[in-house]
Amino acid sequence: MGNVQLTAHQSTVYLNYFAKECRRLAEEMAAAAPAEADRILALYHIPDEGDEPWRWRTRQLRRTLAWYIASQPFGVIAGMIQYGHASAMMFEGYAGTSQSGFRSEIEEERRLAQLSDIVEMYEDWKAGINPGGPMRSKLVAEFTSIRNKIGDLPGTVVDDRRRAKMLSNTAVTLHPGYINDCFFYADHALCLKVKGAEAQPAFTRCQPARCPNSVVARRHVLALQSCIADAETMKNGKNISPIQKHAIEAQIDIYRQLLEQVER
Repeated sequence: MGNVQLTAHQSTVYLNYFAKECRRLAEEMAAAAPAEADRILALYHIPDEGDEPWRWRTRQLRRTLAWYIASQPFGVIAGMIQYGHASAMMFEGYAGTSQSGFRSEIEEERRLAQLSDIVEMYEDWKAGINPGGPMRSKLVAEFTSIRNKIGDLPGTVVDDRRRAKMLSNTAVTLHPGYINDCFFYADHALCLKVKGAEAQPAFTRCQPARCPNSVVARRHVLALQSCIADAETMKNGKNISPIQKHAIEAQIDIYRQLLEQVER
C-alpha cells in the first residue's frame, strides 16, 4: 500500500480480506489436525453473523483503538486530540469503560510489556550494556542481586520463568517512555506537583537527567539521537534568540550525557 491514504471503504475491504484469510487458515489447520480441531477453531475462528461470515467495519475497532492508545505513554493526550474530545478526562472515560473486561486485558498486556522491557534491560546488562540515568546504580545493584540469587552466570542455564519471576517485582513500577523509562516512586518523582497514593508519572514534566526514578536503556538510543538531531536543526534555524539558543544547547547537552551513559 506504500504511502497511499486509504478511504474508509478501502480499509473495510482490506480488513475483510484479512479476516477471510484468517478464517481460511483456521479451517485448514483444523482439517490438518482433527484431534485439535475444536481447540483451533475456538481460538482462531471468527463466528458467523447468522448464516453469513462476520462483516468487519472500521468503526467496530474505534473503541478498541482508543483502549490501545490510552495504554501508551502520552496516550491520553494523543487520544483526546485524535478523537476530538474536549478534555483528557472525556477520552479516559471513553477508553476506560468496558463491560467485556477489555480494560483488565489491557492492564495484563501492560504488565507483560513491563516484564518484557525489564528482561531486555537485564539481558543487555549481562552483555555489558549498562543502563543510564539517575536510577542506574540502583537498577544495576538489583540486577546483580537477582543474578547472584538465581545463579545466572556465564555457562549456566537458568529457567526463563524463574528469571522472569525474580524480575517481575522490579517491573511493577516501570513506566516505559520515549527517551527514558520511569521506575516510579512518588516520593522521589520530580514531575509531580501533588504526591499521593494515586499519583502517576507525568512524562511531559520529566527531567530524565535529574529524577531519581529515571533510567535510560539501549532501546532509547535511537530516540535520543533523533532528539539531538532535531534540536541541532532548531538551534541553527532562523529567528532564534541567544537565550533560546542557549536553552537548546543545554537540552542537547542533557541528551548527550544520557546517550553517553548507555553507549560507553
